[in-house]
Amino acid sequence: MIRNDTHPMLPCRIGIREGVAVGLILLLTVGLRAWVVACAFSTTIDSATVGVMAQDILRGARPLFYYGQTYMGALEAYLVAACMACLGQHSTTVLAVAPTLASLGYLLALWYTFRRTWSRGAALLAMLAAAVPSWVAFWYTTIPYGGYSLSLALGMSCLAIVTAYRYGDVRLWTAAVLLGLAQALTLWTSLMALPYLVVAWLLLGLTAVERRPPWRSALPAVLCCLGLSALGLWPYAAVDGWQSHATSALHTPSRVSMVGGHLKLLMQEVIPGLFLWPIWDGAGPAWVDRTLRWVLGATWVAGGFRLLHMAWRERRWDLLWPYFFAAIFLVAYLLHPMAGLGVRRYLVPFSLAVVSMSVAACFRSASVTPPKP
Repeated sequence: MIRNDTHPMLPCRIGIREGVAVGLILLLTVGLRAWVVACAFSTTIDSATVGVMAQDILRGARPLFYYGQTYMGALEAYLVAACMACLGQHSTTVLAVAPTLASLGYLLALWYTFRRTWSRGAALLAMLAAAVPSWVAFWYTTIPYGGYSLSLALGMSCLAIVTAYRYGDVRLWTAAVLLGLAQALTLWTSLMALPYLVVAWLLLGLTAVERRPPWRSALPAVLCCLGLSALGLWPYAAVDGWQSHATSALHTPSRVSMVGGHLKLLMQEVIPGLFLWPIWDGAGPAWVDRTLRWVLGATWVAGGFRLLHMAWRERRWDLLWPYFFAAIFLVAYLLHPMAGLGVRRYLVPFSLAVVSMSVAACFRSASVTPPKP
């Protein structure tokens, strides 16, 4: 059982100052994206394709996947179509509304998960760091590219739902239904968000070990959750996309030399351009960029050791969920053949995790909320 005598339960109620801080960060997120869209918006083939899909949806089409692919769901195109129906189709800037809304959802889910597992201060710092991410993450969560920002929001929502169940904010069946629906949408939108689901189920397994719930009440809820989640795989079966995409990665031999090549490419070419901020973007001396990356890496490692010590001392292994996510995502990325392309946008979830969690880890309060026993 989890001890809760040394750490009082942190109330779910939000104070005025905390609410104002969250609101200001959300306004900052919208303001920065609005400024970029107004001053530097430009459509690409990918974003224009989403716009074409949205127009086709308004005319009666019902696509399941991004045009020309069978592994990125069309959910973002449906949201863009809804925005076009409400705001009109007179400007291409309407394309940025849906990704921006998804970014706000990601930030709120991130804030809630950090607040419940870590502390109020760490949650606000993590939220602020994710609100002003690196240039690559900023661009791909502002402009529609098939569902990057949406997959982040849905994946983080799965972790938030599991956290809400662990801390007693929602009941078992409510969490089961919400998690099943969120996982279904996540699987359909992008398989890139699978590490979120893996971490969510690791936390659920940890919860089961801590609470030891009666299997007669837990098993039906778990089966309901899995059944709803399986709906997210139906589109792949409908267009035979599961075999063409997912199994291609599984059947590709993951040789040590291939993984080593991916890791070398990651460290030499991908990482240096992954952590560049919009206000800098490599425009200054090279030593500044190197210093920023070294500080970020040192903060990540130092925060990890500090959290590991706290988790061991307090028997709070859920404190380490950010590092579990980063490790699982990085391993999955290095094993995937697409890592050989060195495309930075595939690492947007990883970069957001590193930035937000590195900042929050060093300011994590010594008094946090214990899960509900």
